[in-house]
Amino acid sequence: MVDRHRDLSSTEPVFVSRVSVAAGAARTKHVILPLVDAPVPMGMHGAVASHYGVPEGGATSRQATTLDFLVGACHLSLRNLRWPAVTSRSAREQR
Repeated sequence: MVDRHRDLSSTEPVFVSRVSVAAGAARTKHVILPLVDAPVPMGMHGAVASHYGVPEGGATSRQATTLDFLVGACHLSLRNLRWPAVTSRSAREQR
């Protein structure tokens, strides 16, 4: 449990993330996360794929991007803080 009232001026880390990333085939990445049994594949799709010159419909387009995971994690954190500016929309609603 994290002490929310601890002195934040300390130079000691509160948490150290143990995550690694390995390159996969066809510009995919495999992220190794604690407490997850298998590597999590990540690819590129949409504007991210276009930015990197990766054709849509390839092997990477069937995987979420690292950006998808970051946005999801931030969204969940902000919703848990009950931030009124954050609303929930499913991926289907955004298409």
